[in-house]
Amino acid sequence: MKPNKVFLEFLITLSLLFMPIAISENVYASESDVRMWCMNIPLTRTFQSPYAFIHNHDFTFECDDGCGISSRFVGMGWQATGAGAAYTKTYELIFNKPGEHNVSVYEDGILNENLSGKVIIREDHSYGEAVVEKSETCTSSGDKKYSCVVCGHSYNEIIPATGHDYAQTASKEQTCTEDGYVSYKCTKCNDSYTTAFKAEGHSYTKTNEYAPTCTQAGSKSFVCSKCKNTYQESVPAAGHSYSSWTTNKKATIFNKGIKSRTCSVCNIKSTKTIKKLKSRVSISKTSLNIKRGKKYNLKIKSKTVGDKVKEWSSSKSKTVSVNKKTGKIKALRNGTAVITLKMKSGCTAKCTVRVGVKKNNSGHRNPNQSSIVN
Repeated sequence: MKPNKVFLEFLITLSLLFMPIAISENVYASESDVRMWCMNIPLTRTFQSPYAFIHNHDFTFECDDGCGISSRFVGMGWQATGAGAAYTKTYELIFNKPGEHNVSVYEDGILNENLSGKVIIREDHSYGEAVVEKSETCTSSGDKKYSCVVCGHSYNEIIPATGHDYAQTASKEQTCTEDGYVSYKCTKCNDSYTTAFKAEGHSYTKTNEYAPTCTQAGSKSFVCSKCKNTYQESVPAAGHSYSSWTTNKKATIFNKGIKSRTCSVCNIKSTKTIKKLKSRVSISKTSLNIKRGKKYNLKIKSKTVGDKVKEWSSSKSKTVSVNKKTGKIKALRNGTAVITLKMKSGCTAKCTVRVGVKKNNSGHRNPNQSSIVN
């Protein structure tokens, strides 16, 4: 059982008051068994004694071969032992030269051979197997520690992230019309991803072509070089490429004309009729007032060139007679008759003849009527 802290402090106090100062032979180094160390690494030496006098003593160190040893006082303390309490004084020794050195320990300037000894200083550390303190993963780095088996000096080293190790798990090849993909999964951490590939689309080349004519459509055939899909494209008929119209027969007032044109590609001829010329005729009078027994010669005022008189006629030949060829009229009795001129082209002109017509009740003549011919 470890002694109570209060009890230990009590023992220390008693030792300081009642116990005699011990001789130096009772002082020993707690780490005197250490014989091998590494250059420039502090070597801790702790001296302890069961008596309090060690607090008032200083320790110095020398190397017999001028190894460049240096020391630094660290501190004092005490610790419980089987005999009660031990009092400690700790120093750090640093060697800046490798080799086998005899280190002399002086207590208050007096050599203490019991504390002196041989130390072997290595130039380099001797690191053992690394201890992994944090394992690396696919995405994060790890950490491992190397410790010198001689002096305990250590350093840490980063273990790089390993990165994923993906293996393909599934796939579908894209086609001209359908998307494809490839799926992957990490063999170490099961992370996964999928890469998609868009449909490539067709790559068509022309295989056949039939040129259109003036009246028939043509066609083009295509095939995809990847999937062998085919399709056909229609080419509209070109249509005729006609020349300008040429009159083959002129139209007259009696007959239709003919005109034609020829396609410069297929030489087919297209013909079309030309309408007959429209004939017109007018006479010198459209209305006439005349006394019975009187004569009047109706004349053509204007007519279409080439047209001729077919006949003159009267709607009432007993009221007004007319010469069929000359248009000369004679009033036979009172009344009204219409004289019609008909040309050979079929056009007509009319004159209304009134025989024995008197003035109207107002005393004025009808403005649309000619004067009575005496």
